[in-house]
Amino acid sequence: MSFETEKFITLLYKFLDEHGDEYENDEEAIADFQMKYNLNIAMGGGFIDDSDEDILWDLLEELHYARPGTPKRKKVAKQILEIEPDNLEAKQALFSYLPRPEELYELEKLEREEFKKLDPEEMGWEYIENRPYLRLKVDLAGKYVRNAFFTKAEKQYKELLEMNPNDSLGARFELMNVYAHLEKYDEAKVFLDEYEKEYRLNDLLLVPMMLVALKVGKNEVAEDYYRKLLKGNSDVTKFLRLLKKEGVEGVEMIADEPNDGYYRPDSMDSLVLCFGRLAKTIDLNYFAEWLIVTKKTLTKKK
Repeated sequence: MSFETEKFITLLYKFLDEHGDEYENDEEAIADFQMKYNLNIAMGGGFIDDSDEDILWDLLEELHYARPGTPKRKKVAKQILEIEPDNLEAKQALFSYLPRPEELYELEKLEREEFKKLDPEEMGWEYIENRPYLRLKVDLAGKYVRNAFFTKAEKQYKELLEMNPNDSLGARFELMNVYAHLEKYDEAKVFLDEYEKEYRLNDLLLVPMMLVALKVGKNEVAEDYYRKLLKGNSDVTKFLRLLKKEGVEGVEMIADEPNDGYYRPDSMDSLVLCFGRLAKTIDLNYFAEWLIVTKKTLTKKK
């Protein structure tokens, strides 16, 4: 969900709390809110009476788009905390300027503290007030991966999927990558089989499954998943050309290039993204050559 949409929903809830009893029903209140909100946006307003809150939303948007590690992002985070001292996004942003051990310590401490505040019956992404906490867990899990704490990352991603089964944050993809790092073939296979019963597999799940199968010597299983990848993603050949031309390090660098944060599964972009993330902590040179050679073999067998 985009930042603007989340802002809209938050302001809508506030509007209903403050003015809901002025309407005959919620539908009428929501319609009026949407009309006023769109009119104010069109006229350059913010549809917020409180100036501090208006400034806060502007700063949150700045933080959302500010490049990590820049002085600007640090400055914006401090400004947010002056208005809202408990803002999780701003705290996480400031933690990122600490040495890694201190950053992880602060993130872990914050995650434990925030978990205690949650209602066990209202943990999912649909409860908008819980989204900062869920994003905090994603951030913590990602930092675990980047520092090679894969067992800790596995725990975080599993908890995220339990709290948020609809997985609006893509924890399933990251969990599969962690299984590849840890060479947990059995866990990865069970997870993917269960997922496939209800949903369609895509490249972000298939690529790490192929890798973990290869790593434990189950080449035929890896080939079976490769066939599914070839069937589901028409850009595999194009990706292999890029991989052959740029090499593993080149693809990893392309995956690191700034983007708008959106991509379509089973596309060239998603293959680059998945491969690039795995390459951060695993030597994928063998896997890259296996992909190229095996593609020719599987094509000949058709």
